Amino acid sequence: MTAQTMTTYNSLRTALDLGQIVSQKTIDGTVIDRFVDGSITSQNRVDYYRFVLEKPASLHVEGQNFTRHVHLRLIHDAKAKNHIANGDVIVERTPDSEVALHIEGLGAGVYYLEVTGINQTTSNYTLKLSATAGAARPVVSQLGNTLSNPIIITGQLNGLRVFENLLNGVPNAMHIYQFTLSQAVELTATLNSIKTPGELQLYRAVLGGTQLRHHEAIASIGSNGNAPGKITRDILVPGTYYLQVVNPSMSYSLGYGLELKAVPVLRARMRVHIHEIRALAAFDPRVPFTNWHEADFFGTVIIDGYTHNFGPFADRDIVTNLNFSQVVFNCNQRFIRVKIEVNDEDNSSHDRADIAPDLGVQFLRFDYDTVQQEIIGVDGFRGNYSHDSVVDLRGTGNDWIRDKPRNASSYPAAIRFEISYAPVL
Repeated sequence: MTAQTMTTYNSLRTALDLGQIVSQKTIDGTVIDRFVDGSITSQNRVDYYRFVLEKPASLHVEGQNFTRHVHLRLIHDAKAKNHIANGDVIVERTPDSEVALHIEGLGAGVYYLEVTGINQTTSNYTLKLSATAGAARPVVSQLGNTLSNPIIITGQLNGLRVFENLLNGVPNAMHIYQFTLSQAVELTATLNSIKTPGELQLYRAVLGGTQLRHHEAIASIGSNGNAPGKITRDILVPGTYYLQVVNPSMSYSLGYGLELKAVPVLRARMRVHIHEIRALAAFDPRVPFTNWHEADFFGTVIIDGYTHNFGPFADRDIVTNLNFSQVVFNCNQRFIRVKIEVNDEDNSSHDRADIAPDLGVQFLRFDYDTVQQEIIGVDGFRGNYSHDSVVDLRGTGNDWIRDKPRNASSYPAAIRFEISYAPVL
């Protein structure tokens, strides 16, 4: 096939369709070659080629007559937008590289090859695409069973990657896979074990760690022949990660399949749901407020730097069911900062309501850790809370200065809230 005109194939929408390279009926291990001729000129500096894998395959792309001024990229348009967004490029061959583009374990799907000239030089070229049908099966001798020599999953995770292997029934039998993200993704890692139970563990690399126990443990799941084990993360931010497959049996070998499904995340939404605020009974003791039955309090919720105001609420001790939503445009940040503050509005002054259990702090501030999926108290309270927890914070009720009721402990400052953080699809 030949790219014949300078305009026909210069976008994903108008890419030259190479059709199906690997079909569902292709026998695993079969190598299929496809040759494509094209030309890069000063008027036509980019060509796109579209092809389909109906089952997993490993791909090897070589260029004949490539000059050092030709750039090659493999693309998966994850959301079918017909344009290239952050995270869509799986792997690339830079102009100064002599190494062919090679990637293992591509899942079934639609892919694009982009050939780009980076100067005014005319270059005729021939692409050779070689696809080896079947899941990737890395050759493991010493490779893969130590952190210093892991199985490298090349490229940005985008779409489906499929691997299979065998672990012997010996003590500490394991395979370690390493991958690096340059763009946040929604990730599902699935371990399908055959007959023998297995275990899948996810870690985030920490600088200087020489053993997995030195790195940050994120999640662990078991699997057996009847039920696969799945680790899911709504948003996994850029960084280097390790997946460890463990065979807990010392008697039986573990045959397994490992699938990584990733979708690039470009935007996310954080929601803060305040179930209840009881701010009346613990106003700042340095500014006495005696008319406790006539508070008109209001407040703010700040999510990732964006302010949301609520109130004032006239003559109410308790306010319930407040919802705040904010799009987070930088999904590659690990920590999302949130602040909740409540104030009293009356005729004499603006008194702050001390809803924070920490003494002397008049607001709540916390970080949401997108990797661990935890709420981490920064100011106003301490401790870590799971992302699916309702955080319940309340004071002692001893902050009254004047007109303190006998049962003051029944009227503590309190707040109950929860958050959610998910991709905007």
